[in-house]
Amino acid sequence: MKPRVGFSLGRIGALAANTFTEALRQKVFNVLLLVALALIASGLFFRQFSF
Repeated sequence: MKPRVGFSLGRIGALAANTFTEALRQKVFNVLLLVALALIASGLFFRQFSF
């Protein structure tokens, strides 16, 4: 049998920090994606006008 790994606050803290970081990265990515799509859509919209 494999030895059991004991309860470790350090491991739980590392896992929580990693989870928080990944959630933050996902939110930032989603915001950047929405901004990029909005810029593409506005570019298509403003193409109709001649200034």
